[in-house]
Amino acid sequence: MLLKDGVSLKGLDIRMLALIPQIEEVLRPITAHELVITSTTDGKHSKNSLHYKGLAFDIRTRIYKQDTIKKMFQALLFAFDFCCDIVLEKDHIHVEFQPHL
Repeated sequence: MLLKDGVSLKGLDIRMLALIPQIEEVLRPITAHELVITSTTDGKHSKNSLHYKGLAFDIRTRIYKQDTIKKMFQALLFAFDFCCDIVLEKDHIHVEFQPHL
């Protein structure tokens, strides 16, 4: 896992920290690149964003072709929909802790 310059894992909730290696494992067969986290508690997000609570992070997608991004998104939905909202944005995949009970 790589971090975009200026991004830190400091302040990220332990549940999100635990998800990172699991997400890497799911994406490894799909991508040829190392996972890049582009935002955690930093950056500009909506007022009530879970980023600010350490319960969300973003994964870079701009380095992938569209078909790979779709495969990544589908794999993450399949593996983590029970605990997280997975949102495909224009230039990243947003992952936030939102258990679906």
